[in-house]
Amino acid sequence: MGQSVPEPPARHVRLLTDRADGTLETERYWRPDYDLDAQRSLEDTVEAVDAAMQDSVRYHNVADVEVGSFLSSGIDSSYMAASLANSNPDIKTFTVGFAEYDGERDEISWARELSEKLSIENHSKTITETEYWDVLPRVQWHMDEPSADPSAVALYFVDQEAAKRVKAVLSGEGADEFFGGYKIYQVPFANRKLSWAPKGMLRGASKALRGLGVRGANYLERASETPEDWYYTNANGVAFSVEERARLLKGGCNAPTPQALTAPVYAEAAGLDETTRMQYVDLHFWLVGDILLKTDKMSMAHSLESRVPFLDKEVWNVSRTVPTAQKTDAERTKIALREAAMRHIPRDWAEKEKLGFPVPVVKWLREDRYYEMIKDVFTDEIAREFFNADELVALLDERKAGKDLSRKIWIVYMFLVWYRIYFVDRKAPTKSQA
Repeated sequence: MGQSVPEPPARHVRLLTDRADGTLETERYWRPDYDLDAQRSLEDTVEAVDAAMQDSVRYHNVADVEVGSFLSSGIDSSYMAASLANSNPDIKTFTVGFAEYDGERDEISWARELSEKLSIENHSKTITETEYWDVLPRVQWHMDEPSADPSAVALYFVDQEAAKRVKAVLSGEGADEFFGGYKIYQVPFANRKLSWAPKGMLRGASKALRGLGVRGANYLERASETPEDWYYTNANGVAFSVEERARLLKGGCNAPTPQALTAPVYAEAAGLDETTRMQYVDLHFWLVGDILLKTDKMSMAHSLESRVPFLDKEVWNVSRTVPTAQKTDAERTKIALREAAMRHIPRDWAEKEKLGFPVPVVKWLREDRYYEMIKDVFTDEIAREFFNADELVALLDERKAGKDLSRKIWIVYMFLVWYRIYFVDRKAPTKSQA
């Protein structure tokens, strides 16, 4: 894909060679590459995707122990569990949801209904608010490094449930990055509607709307730029700007910007369309640094082996050839994958909109008790080592006033929880140490 570029600062695997003369050499073990086949029909793509997935699920079911499967409301785990049931109808599946959504069309209700349709066993657990907050420090301890993904706690509990009955479980990570599942991958299609407008005019209009507090500023700004300018992972919307970091951190911030970190990765993907370049960045950062990190840490917390059929090399070899038009367009995501899934699960599940795993953190942070609890953490001596406490409290106050800053608050709060565990308490927390 073009000229030689610096190695990206992502967590890719390194190959170490120890030579007989005593010298050591390290090199990158593998680099993903795309060969998009724009001439292949959607029908042929669907056939290739389904064949690869059926083989992968069969291979990942080979074990000396019983293998189960996670089952949420989404297409990925639904397709995977149904594929496993094709060869192993006695499988056990596992689901968690939150008490706040009990009685709604939530993860548990979707999973229960599908398991009944497929005649497979399903075990579910409803996580209470108290359980979530009690186990937070324990989750951060198992993560080893700071993690601000609220869904890690949900993974902790679903792994806990699975470990009571099986020793290995199939999980659906990788489907979004391989087959175009994130809604943000649709942004380039929306931007094309404004391709006629001068970039300077779009930037000026964006600045004006932002000053007025009117919606649409981000849309206009992105339409005036390339993904290299604004997209750095699927967590875009929760990242702190350079200006925010300078205000929040003691002594400002000299860390590289997200754009600087992703630039070498974008350089590797030069020449590909915008959506595929975004996927390539997520393979190197989001998938490795968030999705697989929490999957591995939370399963190992319960001595459970988590297997990921979507990340099989033969599934990748198919996905790398799927043209963008068969992955994502302005209206749909995972186009070919949904068609493949429809061979095994009902249309309602195959066409279900991606929601991510709903965690009621936004709701909880509206409540006075959590405002006060987090404010105490934001203003203690540990927080003042790193942050300007007044700025942290200002974040909380803006949230209390109605502005949705919950994920940014959560990022700082989780770092401080993690830091206390590893550098102050220096011991594994009990569940009651929330």
